[in-house]
Amino acid sequence: MRWTYRIILALAVFIVTLGFARLNSWATEAPPQPETILRIAPVRAVPGPAYVPGRLLVRFKTPWQVDWTSLQVLGVRPRSYLRFVETYVVDVPQGRELDIAAVLSARDDVLYAEPDYTYTMLATRPNDSYYATYQWQLPHIGAETAWDTTTGDNDIVIAILDTGVDRSHPDLADKIVAGYDFVNNDPAPDDDNGHGTHVAGIAAAVTNNRYVIAGVSWGAKIMPLKVLDAAGSGNTTNVVRAIDWAVANGADIINMSLGGPYPSTTLANAIRNAHEAGVLLIAAAGNFYQDGNPVTYPAAYDYVLAVAATNDQDKHASYSSSGDYVDVAAPGGDPTSNTDSDPRHWIISTFWQARGPVALMAGTSQAAPHVAGLAALILSVNPNLTPLEVEDIIRSTAVDVEAPGWDEFTGDGRIDMAAAVAAAAAIQEPTATPTPTATPTATATATATATATPTPTATATPTATPTATVTPTPTVTPTATPTATPTASPTPTPMPPPLPFPRYEMPVNDDEGNAAQTFPVVAVDEHGSVSVMWVDTRDGEEAIYQSVRVPYLPLWRPNAYVTSVHPADTPPARPALVVRQDGTGIAVSHDTRNNDTDVYMTTGDLLEGLWTPPISINPDESSPAKQYSPDIALGPDGTLYIVWVDTRNGTPDIFWSRRAADATGWNAPSAIPGAAGPGEQHQPAVAVDPEGNLYVVWVDGARVMFARYDAKAQTWSEASVVGGRFPEDASPAHPDVAVTNGVVHVVWEDTRDPNRGRDVFYSRLTDGVWMPPVRLNDDPGNAAQQWPRIAASEDAVAAVWQDARDGTPDIYMAWWLPHTGWLPAFRVHTEAADATQETPDISLDTQGNAYVVWVDDRDPARGRDIYFRYVPRTSRHRTYVPQILATQ
Repeated sequence: MRWTYRIILALAVFIVTLGFARLNSWATEAPPQPETILRIAPVRAVPGPAYVPGRLLVRFKTPWQVDWTSLQVLGVRPRSYLRFVETYVVDVPQGRELDIAAVLSARDDVLYAEPDYTYTMLATRPNDSYYATYQWQLPHIGAETAWDTTTGDNDIVIAILDTGVDRSHPDLADKIVAGYDFVNNDPAPDDDNGHGTHVAGIAAAVTNNRYVIAGVSWGAKIMPLKVLDAAGSGNTTNVVRAIDWAVANGADIINMSLGGPYPSTTLANAIRNAHEAGVLLIAAAGNFYQDGNPVTYPAAYDYVLAVAATNDQDKHASYSSSGDYVDVAAPGGDPTSNTDSDPRHWIISTFWQARGPVALMAGTSQAAPHVAGLAALILSVNPNLTPLEVEDIIRSTAVDVEAPGWDEFTGDGRIDMAAAVAAAAAIQEPTATPTPTATPTATATATATATATPTPTATATPTATPTATVTPTPTVTPTATPTATPTASPTPTPMPPPLPFPRYEMPVNDDEGNAAQTFPVVAVDEHGSVSVMWVDTRDGEEAIYQSVRVPYLPLWRPNAYVTSVHPADTPPARPALVVRQDGTGIAVSHDTRNNDTDVYMTTGDLLEGLWTPPISINPDESSPAKQYSPDIALGPDGTLYIVWVDTRNGTPDIFWSRRAADATGWNAPSAIPGAAGPGEQHQPAVAVDPEGNLYVVWVDGARVMFARYDAKAQTWSEASVVGGRFPEDASPAHPDVAVTNGVVHVVWEDTRDPNRGRDVFYSRLTDGVWMPPVRLNDDPGNAAQQWPRIAASEDAVAAVWQDARDGTPDIYMAWWLPHTGWLPAFRVHTEAADATQETPDISLDTQGNAYVVWVDDRDPARGRDIYFRYVPRTSRHRTYVPQILATQ
């Protein structure tokens, strides 16, 4: 009974995030008449400066390594980065633009420096009657500059999952394609509330037709799908049916200005299916900040672009929900009350004509369709982009308006239409030249599309009588449009804001042949630069290669040769890597040069790819002994710790050594107590905590062992069995260890159930007590799960492994959260064919985002390559759904 009640409650309370709403009660003031509307002829020249004051465009010879400190003498400060043309946008003192451009152009490290030229506007300002007075937000987010490039292709379809749409509305009628009413089960998705009509108008109202308002996309079509009733409530079933209907009938974008605190696995699956079908899904983040700020669904699901709301001051709107699932923000208004008369505190849009042709409303429901319309413009200039690529453009071009970098209130920032459309267009023309005629030429074509659809009945509609309750105030009318876009970033940071990593996998190695690349490892430093190292046979013999990807230049650097590898009869030579604060990489691997298997270390400049010759770090004099399978950790004070397998005492033991940050050599190596003796010890892994304490795990026959080194006391603990006890027939392998907040987390692969094959197991040590081992992978069959790796940040732990549950090895991942435990596993890569993905590695940054690498043979012509994927921390919250339902 309790279960049934909760399902009914979850479905019944799946409410639309209407937020604040103010119906159109204007009755005392007539709308502007056609003859009084300003007519704007095609502009041949733009009055004012020929370039943006205080700004230059600079391209450096090595954009990944710019000495910004030396440029501060000239007053040069980085503002942003144009990734597709490898050019920085920099701020300079106003009035000195040309002088500083000349000085920079003369430098040896600069390819060119030029002003940020302005171009002629051709169709930026629509003539809709309420645009100038009430639609403050569109110039503010760069709409007019974006419209110079495109006003939207009418082949793009936005599905509006809402209360329906007034299909006879003069600002919408010409935009409607076939939809469906899932509330009343008929093909007439008419609006009996007004909310859906309001949302549709924001995204794609008919524009430049002298009638009420302008839409973000002038050309996009609207697919009305009614899933909410007259009261604004709906259920999971109808939302899922509508998503499937939208996909089957050609929608490119789905806007969901609805939500609630109740998750649904069914809805999550529908969203995933739509994403895999190539549809971009956008949802309102919720209006619940002042009501306990619960997580809002569907915004919090993976594959959904969650949109928060900002006010006219580019700050978090007081009602807008916040959390790790927020991706971007857009204007949503923020009225002080239902009688607030300032139009800049509201969003105006089309409305259910039974109540008037327009209305003022506010909420994340209004923020989301701004993003949907922007996505339509992006696809208009580059229809070949995938949903993830569109999302990446929107996020990477957003204006940082709250805390630096990502924040829980506005995600990656408030959307910038001008920058996003320019970025999409630049992908088509990566070799863009500084010729300032390219953009206006493209704009002229878009203008014809927008002006070809005037609605002759619009001015004759007697119901268009917006009125006097909200009095137009000249002082709040947005002016100086071309300068409105950058208002949110008046104080550039010392470095350009990092561009987020795309959320799709990409190859790391740059060889074009079919040589094999294997055994990758990944490390991320405190600045967000990601370094990957692997074993590579492109030169005919095994060698170690490396590449790096920095957030200010999100391109993989050319692969760098590190050292050769001579594995001989030792186990595979998987390298280990750590990165110092100064960007220096330290790598270790075993090597059989000179007919003696030793552990070697090399250091290198990760950006330049220059590495020192490898040196042996285990000074044993007995040639027959072998040292192999090293792992390395970097302490908070710069001390290096290394562990490895060593046979100098006759059997494989686990040895260790350390080198202080200011030391020139390594301490004398010694065996770890409890890791030496008659048995064979193998496969060590090491981690270090913020106090410099060391944690080591290894395989000892049929057990996984653990020991801790106390940095203050400089003593080792007594070795213990991970998880307390192992069966006699256990066969553990490849253990790994991570530590956070005093809790030690260990994973390994093992065969404990002959009917299941190899599984990934987990245990943790808390307050000196090991929890019993648990199986981490949640598949029910006997597929093999192998090669687990684990990483930790301050508030989360993540594990990856090789998983064959779908027939061929894939890469799976799971999050562990305090007080929650392990969340359901999910596949990291999108490739779902018969390709093989193997031997992953993972690293977490200080924000808790995950960076995953693996071996992938999806391209038969290339052989085995190294692939990488960025998994944002938001994904951990979007995997709550199955676990929440399982506990109900």
